[in-house]
Amino acid sequence: MRKGASTFCSSGSTACPPSVAVHLRAGWSMGGVQDRYRRHDAAGDMFVGRTASGLPILQPEFASLPPHFVHGEEVVQKAKRICFPNLPEAVEFVGEFALAPLIYHLDLLREYLP
Repeated sequence: MRKGASTFCSSGSTACPPSVAVHLRAGWSMGGVQDRYRRHDAAGDMFVGRTASGLPILQPEFASLPPHFVHGEEVVQKAKRICFPNLPEAVEFVGEFALAPLIYHLDLLREYLP
């Protein structure tokens, strides 16, 4: 996460994520005492991630789950092998989390990408 996403997370609403969480997610130093006493918090980081993904902060959809597979384990495994043939077994679960949103947004991707 860098400049554009940080700006998006920090503006446009009175319910933005805490600035500390935005700074930490962007990998920015806050300087001096703030770096020493302001700490990472999982909830703040999750808030930044959901905001940066474009979920509407002030709507119930903000609490929705990301696209995911609920059935068809055999089909999902085959799709992962096709899409990510060299994916190490230790991070195989990442392939599933990467594949689900691609399939969910397939029509949109086809419309906007050449």
